[in-house]
Amino acid sequence: MTKPNPRYIAEVRISTIYRELAKGQSSAESSILRSITTHPLITVPYALSYRSYFLAWISFVSFLAEVLIVTLGSVPYSDTELYTAFTTSTYISIAILGTMFLSLIAVAIWRRENPRLPREPTTLGSVWTYLCGSSLTYSFGHLGGLSDKEMEREIRSMDQRYFLARVPGIDKVQRWTIDEICEEKGTEVIPP
Repeated sequence: MTKPNPRYIAEVRISTIYRELAKGQSSAESSILRSITTHPLITVPYALSYRSYFLAWISFVSFLAEVLIVTLGSVPYSDTELYTAFTTSTYISIAILGTMFLSLIAVAIWRRENPRLPREPTTLGSVWTYLCGSSLTYSFGHLGGLSDKEMEREIRSMDQRYFLARVPGIDKVQRWTIDEICEEKGTEVIPP
């Protein structure tokens, strides 16, 4: 038995942040300062703290895949095994597989609502392209020499809202950009 495809789990983790940015009025805490966790048991409470219920559910289901490996070991009935253990393992395995199947359908539906980005933001280079032409390069230019905690404190103190949309950058080139909403500049967010 193989584990579920971690690509889809990672996609939900990453896309959750970009979906938040695509809404157009994201705080720093819910978008650009939000880190991505890798283990499902860590992700569940972390996602719940950000009210990302779908991410918490998918992370929980990926943990159930580990439980499934244990329960499937008891499914082939033998004389040395108790009948109760056999039936319990069988029902738990069927319940987990059913939950995983329904979650797979939910992920397929959920993906349809993701912003249609030209590149998946899975590498450093692809994320950088979303910052090209963004005013964030100027706003955050002085943060390079700060520690992580100092940088996060400084970004929080800016009290800005952030977005992801296809807009003209500061160089007037139309592209997908992560930027801050500036009332004085009249930033207009175009929905994806």
